[in-house]
Amino acid sequence: MPKQSKMDAVEGARTVRPVSLEAWVASTRRLLSLEQQEEVQVMRDELATLDDSENPNVLTHLTLARYSTGLFGRILLQFSFPSLSLRQAKPHQFTVGDLVQIRVQKNTPAGNKLPTGIVSRVEDKGISIAVSSDQDDVDEAELLAATGVTLDRLVNNATFVKLTSALDQMAKFEFGAAQTVVDVVFSERQPSWNTPLPEITPFNTGLNESQVEAIRFALASKDLALIHGPPGTGKTTTVVEFILQAVTKFDLKVLVCAPSNIAVDNVLDKLSNTCSTLGKKLKLTRVGHPARVLPQILKYCLDAKIESAEGTEIVNDIRKEMSAMQTKLQKTRDKTVRYQLRREMKANRKEIRVREQKVVGDIVQHSNVVFATNVGAASKLLKDVTFDLVIIDEAAQALEASCWIPILKSKRCVLAGDHMQLPPTIKSKTAAAKGLETTLFDRITSYANTQVIVKMLDTQYRMHENISEWSSQAMYKGELKSFEGVAK
Repeated sequence: MPKQSKMDAVEGARTVRPVSLEAWVASTRRLLSLEQQEEVQVMRDELATLDDSENPNVLTHLTLARYSTGLFGRILLQFSFPSLSLRQAKPHQFTVGDLVQIRVQKNTPAGNKLPTGIVSRVEDKGISIAVSSDQDDVDEAELLAATGVTLDRLVNNATFVKLTSALDQMAKFEFGAAQTVVDVVFSERQPSWNTPLPEITPFNTGLNESQVEAIRFALASKDLALIHGPPGTGKTTTVVEFILQAVTKFDLKVLVCAPSNIAVDNVLDKLSNTCSTLGKKLKLTRVGHPARVLPQILKYCLDAKIESAEGTEIVNDIRKEMSAMQTKLQKTRDKTVRYQLRREMKANRKEIRVREQKVVGDIVQHSNVVFATNVGAASKLLKDVTFDLVIIDEAAQALEASCWIPILKSKRCVLAGDHMQLPPTIKSKTAAAKGLETTLFDRITSYANTQVIVKMLDTQYRMHENISEWSSQAMYKGELKSFEGVAK
């Protein structure tokens, strides 16, 4: 095992006592239930006390700009925001991945309520919603004719279902390839490394010594390793170099996750740019909806990859046929004709879904690196995929339960983050006080009796030394130094 130095053991910001797997699962299950109840209550309170124009969970006066068929036959609805004179004064809280209810006006009878969907894109001029192809009650004629469409942001129970599903898997001791990682985290065994540490030639020649050592250490780990990156120390840069080394030198299949879409996209964007600069052609795939609508991000998304994949010619023909049907549907008011067109479109969506799922399975299987949020890693697309390594960035700001979703898909795990920063946001004060805000990063760095070594990046490039000195002494035991370019 690598020799431990004073830089290796970092004192946790939130001290936590070791806990058994069974106790942790039971406690987390209760606390997640409290958090879910609080989210529902907060949403209800806002709906009851705020007018639609004031409620950040409601978007009003939208117009349907485009109706199309998306990935897996999903119905894509692109709405335009209203003119500035009608736009809400208070910023909305809609983000990619949110569950929404579509309605054409306040107090619409339940029988006429339109289906729910998932926010797939948020832009300055509008918002896009993906509706499951299983929901066949999307009346585009009603949406097109409506003078104003309203979206209500709902509590997404799917997130809690995925979190509790991971807990169920752990409660049944179904760890698969992640057995050793689980044992290390819950103090059933000590972590292990390949020795000596591998020698590497960094692609990024500007890395400092602590960054290179953190990468070498993480590459040598057989189960679990942590990279502690205080603000401005180049954590994402280090993670990107680590991914490149893992794929090109060790031929590992890597799953990269983070708690938010933005954090995932940051790593993907930086890795993509680095690959372009170096001329490296890694097969990168983004699962889920990106938060950043950038060409260098979108080209790695499944929608874009399917367009150029083999075996999608038939799918493209079906889409053209559906587009023609959609035009007919918008022009006719004949109920019999509309019914027949809807039946044909539903059958076509099913065929698209079946064909695209096969293509996507091949894409994911042959990818070097797959990107997803922690919860997004529960996607059916990754259900039967095993990875050699999972990397979770911003792990110190993620709910621990969410981290276990990707961890259970791999035999090795590397966490990157800074437990000295703010913990994940918890709405329930009771759940937070009882430990839901305690992260996996917290627990590992807080166990005095473990030999898990945390490699800290010790050089910050962002702040003047006069500013960084305080945080170094207050939070990092005086071990955080400033790069000479910003030191004075």
